[in-house]
Amino acid sequence: MENVMENELRKVSGELVLDKIKKWNYTYYENRKELLDYADVRNKNYVDIYLPLDLLRKQDPNLDKWLSNPPEIDSVHRTAKSPVYSPILIGNRFLAGLSLKDQVVDGYYRVLMAQRAGQDRVRAFVPEDSPLIDKAIRQLETERLSAGRQQVADKRFKGYHP
Repeated sequence: MENVMENELRKVSGELVLDKIKKWNYTYYENRKELLDYADVRNKNYVDIYLPLDLLRKQDPNLDKWLSNPPEIDSVHRTAKSPVYSPILIGNRFLAGLSLKDQVVDGYYRVLMAQRAGQDRVRAFVPEDSPLIDKAIRQLETERLSAGRQQVADKRFKGYHP
């Protein structure tokens, strides 16, 4: 899987994000139009990035609760909403009278499928001003440093003969 964070972050217009959602499933788009309008998708710019699932769960308590007891995945979600082909959408949501920032606006099933497939990240369109981008990059850098330290320790241990 290509990791967008290893290269320069790719920016995507809100218009392009909406066009992609329409192409994936126009009926779905029409049914979710109010939600997408509230998130003001059309007027924002996004970054195409892989977000850690644990970071998403911390950021979005509704997603975390849903993932704790998810419904069965039907054949439509299994094929048309593959986490590899269609990024989730992060933005503002209005739930229970509250305006919530940086929530999963579109993509609960793709997050679920990524989790079930053993992936630790999911591709996402994230508003370019979102702190989630910096958090994801910092987490990746920390993981890489930790992995590098482990490799060095492994090499030292392999070369150690008392």
